[in-house]
Amino acid sequence: MLTIREATPADQPALMRIINAAFAVEKLAAPGQRAIKNQERLTQAELQDYASRGTFLLAEDCHPVATVFVQPQPDVRPHAGFLGLLAVDPAHQRQGLGRRMTAAAEQWLAAHNCRFIELDTLDVRPELAPVYQAMGYRVVSIKPAPCPERFLVPVKFIRWRKDLP
Repeated sequence: MLTIREATPADQPALMRIINAAFAVEKLAAPGQRAIKNQERLTQAELQDYASRGTFLLAEDCHPVATVFVQPQPDVRPHAGFLGLLAVDPAHQRQGLGRRMTAAAEQWLAAHNCRFIELDTLDVRPELAPVYQAMGYRVVSIKPAPCPERFLVPVKFIRWRKDLP
């Protein structure tokens, strides 16, 4: 039975494993394309920085299988929330866990007084657009990557937004 809860500091090794495994696709090149990155998606220091700013939700089914980062952002805009690092263990992908984690993030942020939620995807990951569109997200901006040195190819960040009930 799948349960979703707030992660604790003891969960950090599982978070690192899930996130880096799920984002490994960015280190692999599709035929005729270059890899997007040549490094892991997240370092331990970056994980700790995220944890200091927000909360990770963790899905477990006997063991950790998915995670998502959530952060209310009233200092950015009143009632704003952010979702990031949505990651599903590759062995559990294509089973609806990404959608369940997104729904859990939306519920968590709504419970923390957020009226809308934002997230970023990369323009070089076009397979993500139909997924977020189907969940009611819309594109609100496209900007150059804030840290272009982290990528092997030019990328843009697509900012998506959805109003919460």
